[in-house]
Amino acid sequence: MAIQKGNLEGAKIHAENSIRQKNQALNYRRMSARIDAVAARVQTALTTKQVTSSMAGVVKSMESAMKSMNLEKVSQLMDRFETQFENLDVQSQVMENTMCNSSTLTTPQNQVDSLMQEVADEAGLELNMDLPSAQASAIGTPSQQASAEQDELSSRLAKLRQMGITLINKDDKMTDLKKVVCDTVEENKEKLAELSDDLWKNPELKFKEYRSHDVLTSFLESHGFKVKRKYKLETGFSATFNETSDGPNVAVLCEYDALPNIGHACGHNLIAEVGVATGLGIKAALSASDKPLGKLTIIGTPAEEGGCGKQLMINDGAFEGVDYAMMAHPSQFTLSKPKFVACRGVTIKYHGKSSHASSFPWDGLNALDAAVSCYNHVSCLRQQMRPTWRVHGVITKGGEAPNVIPDETELRFMFRTPNEEELEVLQEKMTNCIKAAALGTGCEVEFVFDETYYMSLLSNNTMASLFEDNGNSIGVEFDQRPEIINKFGGSTDMGNVSHVVPSIHPKFFIGTTESNHSKPYTAAAGDPKAQPYTLSVAKALGMTAIDIYIKPDLQEKIKNDFQTDTAQTK
Repeated sequence: MAIQKGNLEGAKIHAENSIRQKNQALNYRRMSARIDAVAARVQTALTTKQVTSSMAGVVKSMESAMKSMNLEKVSQLMDRFETQFENLDVQSQVMENTMCNSSTLTTPQNQVDSLMQEVADEAGLELNMDLPSAQASAIGTPSQQASAEQDELSSRLAKLRQMGITLINKDDKMTDLKKVVCDTVEENKEKLAELSDDLWKNPELKFKEYRSHDVLTSFLESHGFKVKRKYKLETGFSATFNETSDGPNVAVLCEYDALPNIGHACGHNLIAEVGVATGLGIKAALSASDKPLGKLTIIGTPAEEGGCGKQLMINDGAFEGVDYAMMAHPSQFTLSKPKFVACRGVTIKYHGKSSHASSFPWDGLNALDAAVSCYNHVSCLRQQMRPTWRVHGVITKGGEAPNVIPDETELRFMFRTPNEEELEVLQEKMTNCIKAAALGTGCEVEFVFDETYYMSLLSNNTMASLFEDNGNSIGVEFDQRPEIINKFGGSTDMGNVSHVVPSIHPKFFIGTTESNHSKPYTAAAGDPKAQPYTLSVAKALGMTAIDIYIKPDLQEKIKNDFQTDTAQTK
């Protein structure tokens, strides 16, 4: 029975398809006749040598849409074009009367050009009209008889191309350039793996990434980038391509600092690899484009681990002139919009009075008691903290000998919240805990909140959606579990960048469920198994950049998202 039912359903689908094909053929013939009518108008315009390029562009757009069999789009364009022809007084009858009266058309050329470009953009087409007037007579009168033959339309399209009128389907062009991105990353995968492995085997701490700086800049320079070493910071760099282009400037960011004692336990060797790989792919695509699309900048950003290096670079103008920024971070999950939180640090010092702990304890003021009290006050505070708040700290100095009452101790805390407004609230509560410990023990206290701190990440919705779409198209699997999507994680100075430039900072799985900042994750970051995940993410980022370069409407949407996001933080 299941087979019979399947056969019946198949027959039904086949019948429905046949009916649709017949209706489509009929619509196709009708639409072809409408195009012939517009072509006749264009021929009259060409004869009078008025609004020549724009009118020819009408036929170009129509025939391209017909060629792709997008009849709904053709119908919409035809309705709009015919209405606009009436509004602009460039119908055939008007032109014929103009010819008889030996006068010229008064329709402003820029008005017609603007209309043609607007509708072409709406159709996903790119008009590049260059029609020498001496060739205007070469177009030939199109047939007035309706035809459903696609080769007939293609023939007329070829005639227009011979005259210098070219039209590129933006989606096709974008697909070709995205293929260039992916092919380039794939072609360089061995070199990229070696680059990552070099960084992994030679970890360097924040602000001291001297070797990493040299390795990365030399690699980029050898691949045709214009490199600025020691850019803004001693271990920062900038590598640019097409820097004189008028288009948007897309920045891809690299990180390459490691953690004390456990090396690249946050996978910054892979972050650097993603940045370089993405840059290579974008550069190749920009080079393959038939016209300038924009600028590319790879920015090496030191000291993400505790130094908030990107904020220092922001302060020094490193992101001036950057329109969009992107990077990706290794994780246990793959997410297009991970939740990174605001974070600030505070250093606390208690000053007491030393004394013999057994003979004259009453003469002392125990700074260690003050430090412990502070730690306990914060622990008690956690009961009243919001579920999304975090505080963690250590006593970095607790005394020298057990029989001496410590006269000086020191603590270091970090506290985090989903946004900057809540961070201020938690900072006030932390201040009360710090002061209370001093008051209770009779010690003096000095504390300093970090001037530079990590801001929450504002993932640009449009950019993140583009990244996810591109990732899906090449097989990247994004985590769909709500508890993972909504989970608040750590902090990043890419958050600071996202408050000044539209940005994305996706996370990507590298083959392990071990937590970052652990020795097992260090091993995973250097494992060859991480390479396919890393390269796929680089391809998706590069493809996202191509979307941005080619589609001005996306650029506007991204900027609108950015304005909305930043307005909510003020």
